[in-house]
Amino acid sequence: MTRLPAALRGALWMVGALLSFSLMAVSVRELLRSMGSFEILFLRSLVSLVLVLAVLPRFGIGTLRTRRFGLHVVRNVLHFGGQYAWVYAIAMLPLATVFAIEFTMPVW
Repeated sequence: MTRLPAALRGALWMVGALLSFSLMAVSVRELLRSMGSFEILFLRSLVSLVLVLAVLPRFGIGTLRTRRFGLHVVRNVLHFGGQYAWVYAIAMLPLATVFAIEFTMPVW
């Protein structure tokens, strides 16, 4: 099987990311009707953990090791804050506004 050109693979990855982010935003909006923000974040983290565990046999446990544990903790705390802010934005703003802000982020 021949590999796709790099530009096409990149475009396909971008389309996949766009679809997954959109699906996640719509799912969060619907889940907010019956669940709290922290429950949704826990569910999202649980799905992420399952995905990491699924690919772990291929890449090995060494890919999860870090020499800068303190910075890793800081990064995760900041990431959690960003996730919480994102869920809050999904709850408070129209989805079109959230997507417009997300897609202008590379400009910043």
